[in-house]
Amino acid sequence: MPVIDGGVPVGSISTDQIVASMTDQDIKKVSHLLVRNIMGESFPTVSPNTDANTVSRLLEKNPAVLVLEKGKVVGMVTKHDIMKMLRG
Repeated sequence: MPVIDGGVPVGSISTDQIVASMTDQDIKKVSHLLVRNIMGESFPTVSPNTDANTVSRLLEKNPAVLVLEKGKVVGMVTKHDIMKMLRG
């Protein structure tokens, strides 16, 4: 999932990252962890006018692509979305 601060993407976080932080730390400390301390890199971003082929190429190496308009996240595209589009 993307991590958004004031409408701007600042990172990403997954269940795997949360679980990994739980196994690395005392369970009592986990509830006090901040997202910024365990999040990963932000997903790539595109404009609403970006073609599907470009988005598909980005999805080959990323779980999601964020759609930005005027510097704010207005949507997210995943591999599942591309598959739905191809099915019609």
